[in-house]
Amino acid sequence: ILTILRSMYGDFDFDGLVEVSAVTGFIYLALWLITINIVLLNVFIAILSEAYRKVGEEERANPTDTTWSKILEEVHRRQDESESLRKEAINHYGKKRLKDQQE
Repeated sequence: ILTILRSMYGDFDFDGLVEVSAVTGFIYLALWLITINIVLLNVFIAILSEAYRKVGEEERANPTDTTWSKILEEVHRRQDESESLRKEAINHYGKKRLKDQQE
């Protein structure tokens, strides 16, 4: 079994395998490598699917704002801020102009 697991990582004696049984040994090795790669890929996909499922459940239970809604909120906040600064500047310079005219 240890030899089979080591072969998964490419650590196998291919020359010895060919000496014992060229055709059968090669077929077993090829089938093993293909099978273990499919199994490992399946495990990887299962891990990703589980993580995606958990994130989806968490998002449905506790919805957060989307990126676009956050961007729009920031744009509106900055527009409001610039509008208030503009009004404040007009008010300040308007009072200053009146004061200069009165003097």
